[in-house]
Amino acid sequence: MIVAIEGIDGSGKNTLLNGVSDILCQLGKTVSSMSFPRYGATDAATIISSYLNGTSKIMSPFVLSSIYAEDRYQSSNDIA
Repeated sequence: MIVAIEGIDGSGKNTLLNGVSDILCQLGKTVSSMSFPRYGATDAATIISSYLNGTSKIMSPFVLSSIYAEDRYQSSNDIA
């Protein structure tokens, strides 16, 4: 089962993740988690990091969202 928790920075995603993980573990389930962008793990995340830190050119929202999608694609083997 894959559960995705989405939200803006500071919205409580980690708090929710911890609560859900605790409940699933109590039910005997194995839990692993992954957070995106995967800084340091994918080339796309490196581009995202430089953009968010202001060290790369301004990109259109379409290009930036494509790079976020690429970060997930580059992580597909780990997800599987």
